[in-house]
Amino acid sequence: MKSISKLPIIAVPLFILAIAAGIYLLATPSGDSTPAAGGSTIEAPDFTFTLLNGKKVSLSDYRGKPLVLNFWATWCPPCREETPVLVKVSDKYDGDVQFLGVVQNDTKESAKKFAQEYKMNYPSGLDSTGDISNAYKIAGIPTSFFINGDGTVQASYIGAIEESTLVEYIEALLES
Repeated sequence: MKSISKLPIIAVPLFILAIAAGIYLLATPSGDSTPAAGGSTIEAPDFTFTLLNGKKVSLSDYRGKPLVLNFWATWCPPCREETPVLVKVSDKYDGDVQFLGVVQNDTKESAKKFAQEYKMNYPSGLDSTGDISNAYKIAGIPTSFFINGDGTVQASYIGAIEESTLVEYIEALLES
């Protein structure tokens, strides 16, 4: 009788587990924040894209009020953790601070389903070419940028942001 090696039976699940762990680690940044230097005038790179609702917008359309620009994806566990916080704080600062989401490496259908599931109350659109992510030098997601009403970046935060930290950044935006 011929013996069947058990190596492929064990190796395949281990290989899949290793890939899944690698994706999770790449999508789980450390919670790194980078405040802009005092008096900084780093202008937020402008872009135009189509929101999930089909409306075409540019970042410059949001000038005049502070903006939280958040890069996310449906397959990203920290993004799933962070989204309810963004929704809650967006409600709290409704009318005073704008929120805009940029979806990375995802499909429109998945993003729309995610937005409905999490009751996202702010617009998001797909970065279908990767140009927006490249312009902002996105190294991990989620990543949030805090942009003054005049279009300058005040700070950025890599990782799932906690509510108290998000409120701190927004209060700093409102004071600037």
